[in-house]
Amino acid sequence: MSVQDHKKKIVIAGVLGTLVAAFLVLPSKYEKVSKQTYDLSSALYSSCNRHDGSRLAQVQKEIEAGLEKNEISTQEAQWLGEILHLAQKGNWTKARAKARQLMEDQVQYP
Repeated sequence: MSVQDHKKKIVIAGVLGTLVAAFLVLPSKYEKVSKQTYDLSSALYSSCNRHDGSRLAQVQKEIEAGLEKNEISTQEAQWLGEILHLAQKGNWTKARAKARQLMEDQVQYP
């Protein structure tokens, strides 16, 4: 291995290390959400897993009702709406990943 190849590997390792450190330090995309929003995210995740378009329509109604009753915030409705829209467009995998991320971001570590 040449010196130049060795230097490239060191640079790549440094960049990867920085990315991992940034990932661990940066806050999650989703802030703390209400129980209702968590439950709706779970319903979206399940619908995406099964590619269940009819369930999406029901979840959309539940999002609208939750917003109307102030059970979920405008921000939460927006996040759920983005996930819902992806699923409605047939982007099941991306929508499922976002729903999962929303739920995972609720985990609180000591």
